[in-house]
Amino acid sequence: MAAVKDNTRTKALKEIAGISLKLGSTGFGGIAGVVAAIEQEVVVRRRWIDHQHFMDVLSACYIVPGPNAVEIMMHCGKERGGRPGLVVAGVCYILPATIICLIFACCYQLYSEVPDVQPFISGIRPATTALVMGAVFRLAGNTLRKDRTLLLLCLFVFAGSLYGINEVLLILASGVLNCLIRLSKNRLSLFAATFPPGGYGQQAAVGRIRLRLEPLCVGCYFRNDRI
Repeated sequence: MAAVKDNTRTKALKEIAGISLKLGSTGFGGIAGVVAAIEQEVVVRRRWIDHQHFMDVLSACYIVPGPNAVEIMMHCGKERGGRPGLVVAGVCYILPATIICLIFACCYQLYSEVPDVQPFISGIRPATTALVMGAVFRLAGNTLRKDRTLLLLCLFVFAGSLYGINEVLLILASGVLNCLIRLSKNRLSLFAATFPPGGYGQQAAVGRIRLRLEPLCVGCYFRNDRI
């Protein structure tokens, strides 16, 4: 029994090492592109965790300091192989990127001024932008399934670009605002259960209350932000 367990653990660690080396070698395009690649490999193909679990880990990693992609991969490795899987995933994911960066840094120092190399360097930028945009749209298609989520995204992207607010504060504020909206909806659901609807008029009244509560939450946030 112990031999079978050790064999299973070894197999899991080998799988984690192979996937981490693969993603660490091919994950280009910034955090959005790398996260999309991890999701495709870990969630869609191998089903180590489900999509909701992955999005929760992604949200937590955006708040925690450090490289987000490495943190996500280490968590996925832990889910697959325990604490040894966490270590294997972290080391194997970082190692290829470290070697590739060293090679490119040396080549850039030696050949960046060569005229024949300039078009290649200029062509990397639009290609990277296309990779990032494709990954963003793919993640958004799986995440923004509710109008409320899309509205919050638009509001906080607008606030961040207009006022230059720190990303961590935006993430925390969006979470608080989303909780307030959900709380208001839960209270309205309790009210509707206590006083059963007597027809279209009462349903419309509940709808009008919701229309007043949700903008109030948004207004309170931006008012406090200005203060």
